[in-house]
Amino acid sequence: MLTRSPTPFPIKMRIGGAQRDEARYPRDDQALGRALLARVEDVLARGIPRPTVLAFTDDQVWWYDLGPAVKMKADIHRLIAAIAGQDGIDCVAVVGVLNVRVSKRHHFPGAVAFLEWPDGRWWSSMHPLRPLPDKKLEPVPQAEVIERSAVDGWPRPGGLGGWWTRARVEGLKLRVQRTGDRQVH
Repeated sequence: MLTRSPTPFPIKMRIGGAQRDEARYPRDDQALGRALLARVEDVLARGIPRPTVLAFTDDQVWWYDLGPAVKMKADIHRLIAAIAGQDGIDCVAVVGVLNVRVSKRHHFPGAVAFLEWPDGRWWSSMHPLRPLPDKKLEPVPQAEVIERSAVDGWPRPGGLGGWWTRARVEGLKLRVQRTGDRQVH
């Protein structure tokens, strides 16, 4: 549940979690980002992956399906900031197929992994995609994966990141409640 002062703003979404496997989710910024982008590209073979937020603690990884929030036109940036504002979160990543905007008139679908840490450090990768006849997408042949990071001096992409700052300024923390018979951790 995303708390918007003074009333809560409920969003029903799928959430899952597991122990952090360092072979699957390495601690190195670049290695983690590349591993996440590779997973997005693997899922593309079966269909278009929904945008997902992954939140990493020292020993856990949590994933949040953004599909329902996107569908109801919720403030996605605020939702991700609330996820980042939870105690113990070391890194937040947004992964999936996103609309990549290069200019006001030029945009295209891309397989994206964008990661941010509480100190403002970020890392991103994007692989341009092209549509296939069966409403699927595939990486553009010979297109390079574009990797950028704060450490390399790149400006942060518009609309992504700044989540910890927003969480601190607005006092955001995600509150999760289980619904029905399914338990949410």
